[in-house]
Formats: sequence, C-alpha cells, structure tokens
Amino acid sequence: VNDEALIPAFLRHGRSLGDARDYICSCCYENTIPGREAFHPNAAYLNLPLVLEFALNGGRSLLTGERLGLEREGFGDFEGVWNGFREQLRYVRERLVRFVDAADAAHCRERRYPLMSLFIEDCIARGMDVCEGGARYSLTGCIVAGLPNVVNSLAAVRQCVFEEGMVGMGELVAALGVDFEGYEDVRMRLLTAPKWGNGDDRVDDLAARVTEALFEEFGGRRNPRGGRWQLALYSFVANHSLGEVVGAGADGRTAGRSLTRNLNPSWGTDREGPTAVLESLSRIDFTKFPNGCSLDLRFDPAMLETSAGLGMFAGFLKGFVDLGVMQMQISMVDTETLIDAREHPEKWPNLMVKVAGYSARFVDLSEAEKEEIINRTAQRLSAG
Repeated sequence: VNDEALIPAFLRHGRSLGDARDYICSCCYENTIPGREAFHPNAAYLNLPLVLEFALNGGRSLLTGERLGLEREGFGDFEGVWNGFREQLRYVRERLVRFVDAADAAHCRERRYPLMSLFIEDCIARGMDVCEGGARYSLTGCIVAGLPNVVNSLAAVRQCVFEEGMVGMGELVAALGVDFEGYEDVRMRLLTAPKWGNGDDRVDDLAARVTEALFEEFGGRRNPRGGRWQLALYSFVANHSLGEVVGAGADGRTAGRSLTRNLNPSWGTDREGPTAVLESLSRIDFTKFPNGCSLDLRFDPAMLETSAGLGMFAGFLKGFVDLGVMQMQISMVDTETLIDAREHPEKWPNLMVKVAGYSARFVDLSEAEKEEIINRTAQRLSAG
C-alpha cells in the first residue's frame, strides 16, 4: 500500500490527518481507520462493462434481451459513444445509490449493534448507535469492476470504427449480438487494437476519463448516516461471476467470460514490461478512490538471485510509490512452476501465490483461479 496515494485519498474524503495516518489494512484491499469508522466497503458492485454494453446495445442486455438501461440508438462519432456511456452510467448510478441508500436507511431505523458501538469512538459521546451514524466516519463503499475491459473496448471502438474505418458501427453491434459467430475477422481487429497496461498515452487517457466520470457520479454523495459514498477500483474474485452476465465486448472478450481482474492488464496484452503497467495506472488519480484499488503482478523470481536484480526490483517498487499508484500485490513464481504444479500437485503442496487480496496454496485453488494466476504475464526487469 502506497501511503503517498492513500493518505491524500483519506484527506480528500474527510478524514483528519491524524486519523488518516493511523489507517490499517482491514480486508483484502480495503483500508480503514480503526475504531473510528462504520466501514461498509462492499455495499454494492458496479459492473462497468455491463454499463458499456447498455450504451452499445440500446439499453438492453446482450444475453437476455431485457431492457435494463436507457433506450438509445445510433452513434455518429466516438464522442457519441462516450456520451452514451456517460448517460448509461448516470442511469445505473442513480438506481444503485437509491437501492443501497434505502437499505442503509432501514438499518438506521431498525438495526442496533450496542456491543460494537462501545468500541467505536464518538458513538457514546453522540448517544448514537453505530448503525444510525454514531461513528466519526460513516461510509458506503461501491466496488467498480471491469475498468480494463471498458478502457480496452473504448480504445478499440475509437480506432477500429471511427479512426481507421475497419469495422462499421452496425457491424460491431451485430458481431457483439451473436458473440462474434461469423464475425471472427471483426474480433481479430478488436483484439489487435491498443490495450491498457503498455504506457500508451491515448489508451491511458481513456482510463483517466472513465475514472473521472466515476468520481463525478459518486464523489459528492452522502448516505443516510450522514457519511460519504466512496469508490473502489477492483473486482476481487467476483470478476468470474460478474463476467457471466456480460455479453461479448468490444475489447474482443467473448460472452460470459470472466472480466479482467482488478486493475490488471488483460491476459497477454501487456507487452512493454511492468514499468509500463505502472505508467498506465499512474494516469488515474487514486486520491479519488479511497475504498481500495489493486494491481496484481506476477514476477519471474530469477531476477532476485543477483544483487543487480534486487536493485532493479527495489527501483521498480520506488517507481510504484513515485507514480502514485495506490496498491499492488505481487507473486514471485515462474510460469513453468505453476504449470507443473497444476499437472503434478503432489510435487508442490506448499506453493503459495497471491490470488486476490489473499494468499493461498496453489494446489487448493479452483481451476478458474489456477488459470487466472497462470495467465498473468510473467514480468521481468532489465537494466535497459
């Protein structure tokens, strides 16, 4: 966790400096001020690729045909696509906040935690239970999942449809509607468009634009306990279940496939090394996302066998701090070892990997989680 990003984020969202400096890592990615917060980090998930799906498909789900968003049709240019995405985001945000706030208000009226309130500062002084707003900071967290998929999709639409004209907008919508069946050439063009995680300014600017839009929608909102809404940028292991309800995407992802986890590059698309990954993430203003963020990287451990390699890795960690990225979780294991552990688990009973905010024995993971770990790019550092 990077203090240089997290503490300013806490200050921006109303904590005092003394409280902000006293934070703890309380969950997988979430950080809190112990004894002073009513901390609800996972009040709701926002499935961001589904919001873009509504924009491209007239407010309807590609998988069910049900209208879940605003009914809009037609885009003459990329700004039209962007504006459609923003409209759908606002529509979804309004409903998400309304439902969560209604549940929160019911808890304020009906639920009491007297024992917990004894251990939360300010509850006794205020004469209020923690459930009704007695804590110093009463928070509602929303977890935004699938940002890399949306950034890659917008980059592909901009280049393939509007800049190079390789794919028509109607052709793209039709291809997404049938999960690229009969449109394999369209999918290949989308897959070869620029991708998040390579330090590409034009793609990374889209990440900044999307995250600014998210902050605009949620940043100033208050919950029924008088506290703040705050956002997280990660998915945890929910990238699998969230992906099941999303149709084919303009990033080339097929229908129902897992979303890209957390703020990671999509599998195999980061080709410029781990420093370029950090450069891409640095375009996000993490002070706007105090509810937690995460980048998962897997390094080949061979570099740690030399003093030069250790020095490069220390420099990489310093770059992580200096670039203002909030949080990073690292596994040190090569691809060959992981594949061997999947095929011969009896040989590797105690191989530990970082999964998603927690560590686990690789042999105990589900097949989906093993695939998730194996398919992360094996990062290396070089003196050049």
